[in-house]
Amino acid sequence: MKLREFIADALMEVQLGVQDAIERRDKSEVAGRISPAFRDPSDSSIDWTKLLEKVEFDVAVTESKTKEAGGGGGLEIAFIGKLDAKGSSKVEHSAVNRIRFSVPVLLPAQVVNPKN
Repeated sequence: MKLREFIADALMEVQLGVQDAIERRDKSEVAGRISPAFRDPSDSSIDWTKLLEKVEFDVAVTESKTKEAGGGGGLEIAFIGKLDAKGSSKVEHSAVNRIRFSVPVLLPAQVVNPKN
């Protein structure tokens, strides 16, 4: 899997997962809120930078040496090991590079009126 696909998929899954959790909570009788915003999101006075969360990545990558027509190589997610039925691990790659970074995201929010 290409690194860019992994990052895009992971970020979208986080966003969709939070949205799904909000919708499930709304349909249930559970008290509390998930990712609460204490004002109307259309309120221009809200400093949304204070509501940013960081999604942190720590990814093992290998450099792809293959070139395809119309494109070049790229970074691929490394397959580090495989767990067999006995629970032992076998290392498939001996040289792996790691990339650590974070991406700020504004998660879906439930508007909560603090006066109610």
